[in-house]
Amino acid sequence: MAQKRVYSRHCTAAINSALNILSVTAILSALTICSGCTSNSDAGLNLSPSEYDYLDSGIVEGTAVARDPDDTGDSEPKSSGLIGYFKEHGYTPEDNEYPEFYAGAYIDPIYGTVLCITDDSEEIMDILRDATGLENPPVKLVKYSYDELKKASEQIFDLQQDERDAGIEPAPYVISSGVRIKENCLYITIEDPDGVYASGERSIADDMKKYLPEGFDGAKYSISDNS
Repeated sequence: MAQKRVYSRHCTAAINSALNILSVTAILSALTICSGCTSNSDAGLNLSPSEYDYLDSGIVEGTAVARDPDDTGDSEPKSSGLIGYFKEHGYTPEDNEYPEFYAGAYIDPIYGTVLCITDDSEEIMDILRDATGLENPPVKLVKYSYDELKKASEQIFDLQQDERDAGIEPAPYVISSGVRIKENCLYITIEDPDGVYASGERSIADDMKKYLPEGFDGAKYSISDNS
């Protein structure tokens, strides 16, 4: 439980700081930082727009226009509109609460701020157009909403705490769990003092099923170097 409380506090602080600036790049960068997200592949950094494949980026074709390197920010989604929409509809972004179609955002080297969504229907796209002020806001269609990933992460710590309360040592023991927005997954770090996972003797994914929602396949794992 201690890990979860620290994780939540850092997230809230980062987002509150970004909201005060009211810059979409700052807000969405804060979301990326607090969610344990990294840029992973920078394959598009040195490519011209014509060389940058929608399939490689995961961006829905036709929703994005390559940004001008000299752009002053007018082509970026307007943070006040998007955050305002969330708040008007009863969500509290400062507490990481978002609509069920929203899965976060990240900065793409070619297309700028990309909004991750689980539903790219015309109804949802109209919401994003109105909220961001862009005719074609860059979007990436993903499987899990931010809320689903957050709840899955919380469930891990809740169930492991239940085991500890019952005198059972959780196995595998989860050190940390965070949302990676660009990859639309949880990134989970475990302890492996006996080396059973590093050696392949046991499967982390199989042993973690008891802590995750049924059918959940949005997790990636690492083993702590301090095990």
